[in-house]
Amino acid sequence: MTVVSKPQVSHKKAVAVCLKGLDYQTDFALRLLEWFEAQFLFGADTIGVYTYFLGPSTRKVLEHYEREGKISVVSRFSSTNLLLYCETS
Repeated sequence: MTVVSKPQVSHKKAVAVCLKGLDYQTDFALRLLEWFEAQFLFGADTIGVYTYFLGPSTRKVLEHYEREGKISVVSRFSSTNLLLYCETS
């Protein structure tokens, strides 16, 4: 009996989710974590996150998922961006 197997196809990333700019003074790390997990359960391969100002717990959640390669974080107010913002205001 001959066994014919299909060649393995690499999983192509097809679904990306963008999250609005995060600028929260309150801690919402748990809600954000739940939202990330829900997006991955719905089939998202990656999430793009823009950040402004966040609390330490929320930032830790972002760092965790970024280390795993599940999200891409773009800081809209890095020290360079903040300096440019202050100079133009």
